[in-house]
Amino acid sequence: MASPASPHQPHFIRLLFPIFGLLFLITLACNFPSLAVQETPPAVEEVSTTSAEPLPEPSVTPTDLSTPTAGVTPEAQHSQDNLSMTGPWVILAAQDRLWAANLDGSAPSGLVNQASTAWYIHQVALAPKGGFLSFTASWEANNLSHLSLFVAKLPEMTTKMVAELTVESTDPAGGGEMCQPSLETTRAMAVGSAMAWSPDGRSLVFIGGQDGESADVYGYSVDTEQITRLSSEPAHAFNPSWSPDGRDIVFFTATCFGTGAGFEMDGAWVVPASGGQAPTLYSLLPDSINETVVGWSGTREVITRTSSSNPGSVLRRVNLDSGQENVLSDEPFYDAAIAPDGTAALVADGGTLLFPPAGDVIRIVSLPATQVTYSPGRNSFFVMDMNIQSQEVSLTGELLQLMTLLELPLFSPGGQWWASVLGSDLYISQAMWYEESSYTGLIENLFWVQDPVTGVETLFFRGGSSTEAMRFYKASEPDFTVQQVSGITVMGGITGGGVLYP
Repeated sequence: MASPASPHQPHFIRLLFPIFGLLFLITLACNFPSLAVQETPPAVEEVSTTSAEPLPEPSVTPTDLSTPTAGVTPEAQHSQDNLSMTGPWVILAAQDRLWAANLDGSAPSGLVNQASTAWYIHQVALAPKGGFLSFTASWEANNLSHLSLFVAKLPEMTTKMVAELTVESTDPAGGGEMCQPSLETTRAMAVGSAMAWSPDGRSLVFIGGQDGESADVYGYSVDTEQITRLSSEPAHAFNPSWSPDGRDIVFFTATCFGTGAGFEMDGAWVVPASGGQAPTLYSLLPDSINETVVGWSGTREVITRTSSSNPGSVLRRVNLDSGQENVLSDEPFYDAAIAPDGTAALVADGGTLLFPPAGDVIRIVSLPATQVTYSPGRNSFFVMDMNIQSQEVSLTGELLQLMTLLELPLFSPGGQWWASVLGSDLYISQAMWYEESSYTGLIENLFWVQDPVTGVETLFFRGGSSTEAMRFYKASEPDFTVQQVSGITVMGGITGGGVLYP
């Protein structure tokens, strides 16, 4: 995955999924509310082009934060027939809906519509190219004991069930022993990202438990439509990640995904994408409580973060070919981000540290901070210092401009615009300080889209007057007037959004 996101930044360079849907899913996985189990899941049509019904324009009371801000204008209704056949497309995903739309938000068309198919969407992953996307869904809102994997294709608008991921739990209500194997299998699919697409967009790896009592790594080819089991460890696999050259899969295992202190980690592994033996990538300390891929340095060096109770977080760079492990930092730190060239930025009590792919560590002792993010458009890091200011730092450690911001901004792909949420206000600006609010109301899940032809940048977000009446909105340059995306409302949790390329 890309570098850690800011509080309002989705995991989407590789698509990622927003933190709200993730926390929601982990909560579900750990509690498993008891629900009546249907005998037969609803059918999923091979082709679905159901569009959501248009909604009336919401009432406006500018002084009441329970209602969206004035100035938000409804978008003219479009027919799904206007959906681009060449792409790219915006994917808008919620717990009860999954849409494809044009880059300007027009012509939203339903890939999955809960009202007609009764599937509840949990995680979504977008292929970097090829027009494929995958998602996991259950046919009961709060029950992960019947979880299935789907693959959809644009512009054809086809949706296909690939696999049923779970076996029948011996205790679907979630009672009894905390680390019961059948329950841990489903929890492994709720932790982090349960799916990842290959760099060429032709293969998918995912976490499934259909072959036994443990969660394992599986591969799926869109060309052959064949599934290959890639791991068979006794512990439960989670958080798979592709190497940038598409040769290997890095993943982690745990014996228990507890609810408080963290996981009982078992190991870090690497397996060829074509299948074969999965040797241990590196050993983990007994008190490790979570493990994630933060980024990559080149195509063969993975950068990972180990969360531990003692001494804290560990940031390491590991070569997949030689197995050489380089611990970048084993001192406690707050946050880390990775640039495409492999330069790692880390913020801790002692200041900000830069770890270039080669050479000495650059320690910026004058800049203690708690958060850091990487801006692709500016090719620089932004850190939030202890004085509640955002400092731009070059990849070589130079201090650039200082922004008068209260939190890390979410930069547009071009790097000139930024968006930030403060309380109930959305700010979009080119300036290095806050200007007039663009929107007031409930605001979640911001992500930027840039039209590859026109270069026009658009911000999408979820907003509304209450959690029961959330909608998708957009705002495009140059004036960033906020408009509701036609006919789309969101009932329930959000799972993500991003751009799908042909």
